[in-house]
Amino acid sequence: PTSGQPNTCISLELNIKTDEFPEETTWEINDVFTDAIVARGGNYTEQMTNYNEEPCVDKNSCYVLVMYDSFNDGICCEWGEGYFSLRIDDKIVHEDAEFGSESLSNTFGSCEEVCFELKFIMDDWPTDISWNVTDSNNENEVVASGGGYTEKRGEYSENKCFPSTGCYAVNIADSYSDGLCCGYGEGYFSLAVGGTEILVGSDFGASASSR
Repeated sequence: PTSGQPNTCISLELNIKTDEFPEETTWEINDVFTDAIVARGGNYTEQMTNYNEEPCVDKNSCYVLVMYDSFNDGICCEWGEGYFSLRIDDKIVHEDAEFGSESLSNTFGSCEEVCFELKFIMDDWPTDISWNVTDSNNENEVVASGGGYTEKRGEYSENKCFPSTGCYAVNIADSYSDGLCCGYGEGYFSLAVGGTEILVGSDFGASASSR
């Protein structure tokens, strides 16, 4: 990793040379899978000056860098010859200067993914049903969840993708502990991973899960 970064971080270096209006320049790194902003910067004050940033972003997810200019004229060339470059493992993977309002890098990090499709046919009490996805590689963190269904005997479909580096469990819960069948309708759920159905359930009581 670059200087000062723990080995759980991507070896990442962002170099920015400002133009004559450094305060217009900001950036952020977004997690592609969660839409979370994991690093950001700005508030630059020195004209025509090099700034070096080494944000720590975890190796186990997928990211994109977005560089912004609030005046929509990039950082080159009418008001100085600014530019920026993004290095990963000492290799430039993205650089730009004349980009208008924003410049978007290609994705980087662990970008292979596993995709889930969770389908429900509800019974007469859809409000009883909720679900979540946990990652046991990250202390069983909840990485997705859902519920709040309202349509009796309605059909719902949830599609989610996550980094392939995780170990996931999909958990379905019924707050009344009677599942989706059969006292109040013939509902069920199905879970597919990568297009292959791996679990179907209906009369599951309080909960059902699959890893």
